[in-house]
Amino acid sequence: LERLQALLADAGRLEHALAAARRWVALDRLHEPAQRALMALYDRAGQRSAALRQFDELKRLLSAELGAAPQPETAALAESIRGGQAAGAAPAAFPAPAPAARATLPVAPTAFIGRRSELAEISRLLNTSDVRLITLVGPGGIGKTRLALQSAHLNADRFNHGACFVPLAPLASVEFITPALANALAIPVTDRAKLSQQVHTYLANKRMLLVMDNFEHLVDGAALLDDLLQHAPGIKILVTSRERLNLGDEWAIEVSGLSYPWDEKEKELEEYSAVQLFLSSARRVSSGFALTAADRPYLVRICSRLEGMPLGLELAASWVRALSCREIAEEIERDLDFLTSPHRD
Repeated sequence: LERLQALLADAGRLEHALAAARRWVALDRLHEPAQRALMALYDRAGQRSAALRQFDELKRLLSAELGAAPQPETAALAESIRGGQAAGAAPAAFPAPAPAARATLPVAPTAFIGRRSELAEISRLLNTSDVRLITLVGPGGIGKTRLALQSAHLNADRFNHGACFVPLAPLASVEFITPALANALAIPVTDRAKLSQQVHTYLANKRMLLVMDNFEHLVDGAALLDDLLQHAPGIKILVTSRERLNLGDEWAIEVSGLSYPWDEKEKELEEYSAVQLFLSSARRVSSGFALTAADRPYLVRICSRLEGMPLGLELAASWVRALSCREIAEEIERDLDFLTSPHRD
């Protein structure tokens, strides 16, 4: 869609370019390169008021969801449009994030639900100059990886060289951390004996966010992160772990369960993130699934018993094809080992 809207704009087909840009924005309304392209296209098509409305809506979204302001280049574009100086600018003139860095961020197969306050706090810390190492701490299944990935997608554009995801769960020991990082960064290895030096040299002048996922079994190697931060001053690291790294410059965020209702008498159950996740997961398993009045108290019991844990909610929802919400709640209360899934992933 990014390439399509630019090609259509270059060909003078502005209505079609606008349609492609709107679709690009719809994929992620907080993605500022898409918003800038759409604003520039509106202005180029003589729709200056629409361009400025787009900017105002982006400002409102960033403030509400992340507690952040638009990037300087977005604000500058809005000012030039307001002053009548941006007409005719080609959307392609606004730089996209580095393709290689963006390609290393996995795309989640399902929608991200809830966690607005956590996303806002992570975004605030990533935009604080003296914060360079953030650890998301919590038990397995609490959603640390999804939260880290969503934060990386939302904040990658604030780093000149994007964001890179480094999966650590498969590693057997500390000695494999640096090779895993080199592999994620696609650094050509010329001398394995000097691999750390090659990684430091590669990152030395980069402005990049590194997401180091599942660090808990490698905490003895946490000093490697300190070493990395010293050699690469433009790097920030977002870690997920079941325990803190206990480093002096570490900022830890405790990740708990999604919000859930305490009482089935609450009118708006679906405003709670835990309920939203259960219903979304249940409808993937059984597209016709609908929450009935009889289900409400048992869904509250499911969410409460699992304390809003995302993995538990997804596993519980996988049973809706065979069991009612009442039966699922009773099975969970009888034995948590009931929560298993046939899914291969």
